[in-house]
Amino acid sequence: MIYVKRNPKLIPEKVLKVAEKAQKELEVLPEIERKEFIEKKAHIWRSFARYLAKMSYGKCWYSEGNDPQSFFDVDHFRPKKEAKRSESESDDGYPWLAFSWEKFQILIRAIKSP
Repeated sequence: MIYVKRNPKLIPEKVLKVAEKAQKELEVLPEIERKEFIEKKAHIWRSFARYLAKMSYGKCWYSEGNDPQSFFDVDHFRPKKEAKRSESESDDGYPWLAFSWEKFQILIRAIKSP
């Protein structure tokens, strides 16, 4: 994993506010409704992709790969919906960080040829 200097000044205030609002909405939901809410709001963390890529100069935060033919996915380095603690144990992960840009990273996913 490469070191990436996180710079919130590269992220428009509107994008940050939308994520902040979603996090507040999530926190008041009953636990049973949280996973569905997080999935419905996936567009929020995807909206951070271009700004996170700028922070790493277009490189994958894990491999340092720089492939213009790839998709740049936003990865949550803390699971947002489920965390496996062992083969038989899991819990709801870190929903309180679901929309926190500080835990997002850019992952390069190669385009598959037809």
